[in-house]
Amino acid sequence: LTHGIADDIVSTLLLAHPGPVIAAPAMNDNMWAHPSTQQNLGTLRARGVHLIEPGEGWLACGVESKGRLAEPEDIVAEVERVLDLAGPERGFWRDRRVLVTAGPTREPVDAIRYLSNRSTGVMGTALAAELVRLGARVTLITGPGTATAPDGLAQHVDVTTAAEMAAAVDRALDAGQDWLVMAAAVADFAPREVREGKVKKETQGGGWTLELSRTPDILTDVVAPRRGDLRVVGFALETGAVLERAAAKREAKGMDWIVANDPTATGGAFGDAPHTVHLIGPDGPAWSSPEPATKARLAAALLREIARAEMTAGGEGPA
Repeated sequence: LTHGIADDIVSTLLLAHPGPVIAAPAMNDNMWAHPSTQQNLGTLRARGVHLIEPGEGWLACGVESKGRLAEPEDIVAEVERVLDLAGPERGFWRDRRVLVTAGPTREPVDAIRYLSNRSTGVMGTALAAELVRLGARVTLITGPGTATAPDGLAQHVDVTTAAEMAAAVDRALDAGQDWLVMAAAVADFAPREVREGKVKKETQGGGWTLELSRTPDILTDVVAPRRGDLRVVGFALETGAVLERAAAKREAKGMDWIVANDPTATGGAFGDAPHTVHLIGPDGPAWSSPEPATKARLAAALLREIARAEMTAGGEGPA
């Protein structure tokens, strides 16, 4: 690479590639320390190649010294850092305070039973993980049974019921947030009366009628009265007329962006199976995933598209 020799597929691609180059060399410790190697490394640095130095440890030649391939986590971190430099919109989220909700709520019927839904929280936790990687200060509020929370959060709060989630969102907004990402599947209804102990089926005869009442509408009851400069991203799970219903929901609840999906349609899924989503903004549909993808990939794409649109509309750069 230093001398411009392109006699195999890798070196040919390196010379042909016009974008950033990251190199993670690994070799014998004496080779690494040789003046010729160090001079070439200096030349590459001067040309803008991003170098990840090898680590120390046992080498293939049987000695313990410097020359091991850098740890995968260090390589990934450098790739992300370089991508931030290469794409200005990727720096949009850095240092922003972002509140994310994820997963279902469980509304108790008695001491054993509850009402819930099929949400796994994978989308919300994927968004939180990607925001952490992009340098945001993330508060994550999760319902029960939610996918594992990522490392690096500013705060993580576990809740169970819709009322508890509403209270946790209220407290997090009190602490100050720039963005709210409402990815949780909050129950719309809860039993009006929670029975003590376990209700025996023998006492209910041939059926059991539950009287339900509405749970708090977090966007309407908690967020709207204190909106201010808070930017809001919501989610709409629909099973018909997806784009139309999601657009109407975005406008009715005063959200800036809404992500629509139909988990029962082709390309839809619960959990982390490949999935399809649609991003809708103030000007209508803004982006759709071209093919089903994991929610980690969808999270990265959604945050990129939102950042790009926000910067274009307002000329707003990174925080």
